[in-house]
Amino acid sequence: MSTSNKYTVDKIKYRLQHDKANYEVAENDASRFKSKCWNIFGFPTKKNKAGRFERINGFVSCQKCYQTFAYTPTTGTRHLNAHTCVLNFLTNSTTSAPTTVQTTLDNIPKNLKQIKLSDSEQNKCKDLMAKWICADMRPFTITEDKGLRIIFQELISLGAKHGDFDVKNVVRGADVISDHVGSLADKYRTELREILKEPFENEAMCISPDMWSDPHKQLSYLGLSCSFVDANLNYKSVDLCCRPYYEVDQSGDNLLVCIQKVLESYGINDLTRLNFVSDRGPNLVKALKPYRPIYCYAHRLNNVLKRSFFQSQKKKKKNEEQNAQLSTINLGKNENEDSDLSTSSSEDENALSLPVRTNKKKQRLAAGINKDIQSAGGIALQQSTVVRWLSMIDLLESILRSYKQTKRILLNRKEQSKIIVIDERIVEELIQLLKPFKYALKLIQSGSGPSLYMVLICTLYLRRTLTSFKNLISVEPLLGNVGQDKENASDNETEEIVESEGVKILRERTLELLNLMFELDIRHYASTMLHPKYRQLKGCSKQEKDQTCKYIREEMIKIIRKDKSFTSIITEPIVKKQKTEKSILERFEDDSEYDFDLSDKQDDSFTSVDYDYKSPKPDELTKYLDMYIDKTTISQNPLDFWRLNQSPFPILTKLARKLHCIPATSAAVERQFSGAGFVLNERRTCIDPDNVDNILLIRSVEKYK
Repeated sequence: MSTSNKYTVDKIKYRLQHDKANYEVAENDASRFKSKCWNIFGFPTKKNKAGRFERINGFVSCQKCYQTFAYTPTTGTRHLNAHTCVLNFLTNSTTSAPTTVQTTLDNIPKNLKQIKLSDSEQNKCKDLMAKWICADMRPFTITEDKGLRIIFQELISLGAKHGDFDVKNVVRGADVISDHVGSLADKYRTELREILKEPFENEAMCISPDMWSDPHKQLSYLGLSCSFVDANLNYKSVDLCCRPYYEVDQSGDNLLVCIQKVLESYGINDLTRLNFVSDRGPNLVKALKPYRPIYCYAHRLNNVLKRSFFQSQKKKKKNEEQNAQLSTINLGKNENEDSDLSTSSSEDENALSLPVRTNKKKQRLAAGINKDIQSAGGIALQQSTVVRWLSMIDLLESILRSYKQTKRILLNRKEQSKIIVIDERIVEELIQLLKPFKYALKLIQSGSGPSLYMVLICTLYLRRTLTSFKNLISVEPLLGNVGQDKENASDNETEEIVESEGVKILRERTLELLNLMFELDIRHYASTMLHPKYRQLKGCSKQEKDQTCKYIREEMIKIIRKDKSFTSIITEPIVKKQKTEKSILERFEDDSEYDFDLSDKQDDSFTSVDYDYKSPKPDELTKYLDMYIDKTTISQNPLDFWRLNQSPFPILTKLARKLHCIPATSAAVERQFSGAGFVLNERRTCIDPDNVDNILLIRSVEKYK
């Protein structure tokens, strides 16, 4: 992998302009990011000895003019969005795009009068803004806040209508606005009740519950996020509540009662018509047991890795007595130690010990070292937590990429003991071991569309990758372009790599724990089969395919019995072109150009047997599996296909709504809690807990709109 210490923005720009045979800009997947700059900016790459282009880390370049900027995941995109090519792109796209977007401040001023203020007037406005920002310690970016500017624009309009007036007549006090937040939240809840009615009646809704604790008052909150597929087959997500939890305890029974009360306020009074996604907290497991919840895939992968690298304190003594034969790797250069092979999937064993020898005194890198590392041409060392393995992977990668700079700086500070215990080769091997998990976790948690179908694909991908060291070192991302996190091959990729004994044990242990701790639900298989790109369930056994077809047909029968409007008349499907989206999920896509070989029509896995409902003609599932689909016209969002094929497949479309409304993870409710953490900060500890719920609801509905 190229390092950034020998490059500057000017050098990269010059080489992109004059040495196009060896330097080019790799496109970024703009659909995965909200910032519009990624439609223009990509990552500069250099051709290595193997003839492959690898990314030059620490920079981004314009694909049109090759202007290059220094960039890391923490620098933000404000300076990129201000680039001339991006502004021109936004201007052109605004004039050519359909006018179906929500009215915002950016397109309101088109009908407003444009004026030119005198220098004194401009300076007075700037003085007032600067005094406010400095006196109240506000961030400079607050001047660009859209909400603030919308308020200013409304005040200007009122001034034009009424002339000069006292601002107190318009801007109310804190108590008034606080009370109005409650009224506005109630209004939005009424609107949501109507929006959710149709998806609920069609069982195209999923609820993600979780608990969160306020770090300041230690008050518990119940959070509920709702994902659903509307009548137009659009995937939507909205937060329903983050309400204070006043029950005596967080038992499963009490938790279920609170969930029911919240949902009843939205007109949702039958939990059997809902899907649920949650982590495996004991209280949630007990509360949702009657409703067959699907457990968060990201939590499962995190726990697989946690059990692979750590062991429970409760079982440590027992495993020492049993002289466990499995060893685990030491990040340092000490000898390997024994560890356990925990098969428990419970979430309540929180006491963990790192299976490496460390000093009792916790070692920390000196303050300010990241600035020195970056000045020396390295990458800032990332922070990590045990429960978030993406952060652990980022930490290891930052250590490896800045190993020489960090070592040199610590030697100068006479703190070499903090780096000398780290074996650079072992860190590199651990990164290689964790890389497939990084790709899977990023894929499963990114985007704003259906994701349940990805669980089966990611699981097969991880199993295949961990089966052998050869598969591990040849790992490729599940997406063809993973944006700024894409890892490219290193310069020494052609060198022979030998797997160390410790990493081999760790790889085999991780694979065994993955198979033991995670069990695929039949809905994972069904949602994948109802994705037109992966309907063959490539990589699955014949028995798994048979069971999936059986489940889908049983669900179709239930839909037919509930809705008598469905008939057996099925028209031929009309194939329409859809937007193409690149993906290297292709390994699990259907094989032939005609996807399903028509010679396999009589295969038992696609025929109806032993069912109450007997169709005189091939049912919708058989026709769907046999139909020709041009994969180049299919987007990654399966709902696009079903939206275009509702007429030939009315029953399957309804089932697709029911399955694709289920997210693979409970990330939505976790993000709501992140927002709660910003609301309940150290300067706002006295805020009314009920108003926390109101604020987060309004925020969510505004984003939904």
